[in-house]
Amino acid sequence: MKINIETPVLIQKFMTEFSCIGSECEDDCCHGWAIPVEKKAFFNIKKLYKKASDEQQAIKDRLIRNRKAENDWSYGVISIKSDERCPLLNQDGLCDLHGKHGSNKLGWVCKDYPRIVVMSNGQVEQSMSLSCPEAARLCLLQPDSTELVEVDGSVLNELSGCFMDQGSNLDPDPYVQLRDDIRQVMQLLLGARQYDTNGRLYLLVYFAYRIDGFYHKNTTNFDIDKLSSEIERIADVNIHSKLVSDFHAQKYDPSLSISIVQTLISFRTDSSPEFNNFIKLCMGGCYNLDDEKEGALSKALLTDVISTYYQRRAEIEQRYWQRLEGYFHNYIAHYIFNKSHLNAPSLALLLRGLLILLNIVKFLFFLNPLLDPILADSDDACDKNDHEALLDKAIVQTCYLCSRSFEHISPHLMSVITQVLDEQGVDDLEHLSVLAKT
Repeated sequence: MKINIETPVLIQKFMTEFSCIGSECEDDCCHGWAIPVEKKAFFNIKKLYKKASDEQQAIKDRLIRNRKAENDWSYGVISIKSDERCPLLNQDGLCDLHGKHGSNKLGWVCKDYPRIVVMSNGQVEQSMSLSCPEAARLCLLQPDSTELVEVDGSVLNELSGCFMDQGSNLDPDPYVQLRDDIRQVMQLLLGARQYDTNGRLYLLVYFAYRIDGFYHKNTTNFDIDKLSSEIERIADVNIHSKLVSDFHAQKYDPSLSISIVQTLISFRTDSSPEFNNFIKLCMGGCYNLDDEKEGALSKALLTDVISTYYQRRAEIEQRYWQRLEGYFHNYIAHYIFNKSHLNAPSLALLLRGLLILLNIVKFLFFLNPLLDPILADSDDACDKNDHEALLDKAIVQTCYLCSRSFEHISPHLMSVITQVLDEQGVDDLEHLSVLAKT
């Protein structure tokens, strides 16, 4: 099904500036994960490489029929080689298929990436995955990058036509019907810039848990009057001002964040070699992960790395707090636009996923060795422009590698972490407010 190009498309502002920078990018999007291909592209590629040379034989061998496909969009898959690279990548790190035969021969994932198209209640939306370095750069580094704007439907012309249908306000499930109303509340709270990002995160989590008892997927006790009352309540400036004040007055307990970090480190080998190496790189100044057995991290060593993290974070926040606030605001705003709560059992669980990812991103960002020169310079000797460039580079690298691992390569890592939190009973407002402080 094709979307009418006359239909306006809702996007975040940074997407208007996006275009693939190809060989100028610090990474490529063609390694680490198997690529689904639709039926038409499957047979096009098969035909084009029917008489493949010996060096192209891997392309034929790695084009595999998906016998469990539920539709034509996942008819086949291009599996990666032993070196984690797509068999279509040439020696220059560019796509052989694209270079020789044009973008019209690409499968839908390769044609659309990093773009994601969604239809909801007649509204067409296009978001982007931050697993692309250029998308992450444009999203995270510009002050107004996540503002919502409408553009002409012609932006979809070069895409495959594949989109996710998230239902409409005619759906019998109130969870789906009221999707736009709930998102407006979330946008309102996120836009309360008089509070820091942690305070706004708490308001989001607080609202989610206030409505969780009657507003969730397949609810049987939905109450529109209660929902209206809660929306009116959370929109009251006096109420959310008091909520944020009380939130910041709470004593911070780092144990939950430490549990997330410990799980990430313990199961790091389940992720891609690239992400595993990045974790080890960030830990390099603290201790050698290779000396530790999986699942048996020394408490003393874990304490050391957490202590180092908080020391580095405190110093960098003291000097560049406003810039960091910009990064994390944009990350949260992108997540809320990109990850509809309709894809989660409840709004509360969607936000728990956000808090987990944000904890991991912050942890690896502040330990990223790219920031070492900032910590080595005194305030008097520092070049602010050089430091800001390092901060920008570190947040982009951290964000796209985390997104790539959790979205594409090792999505089960999130399940592992949430299982650990479930076992610890981390499923209420009190626990989630602690994570929001991190």
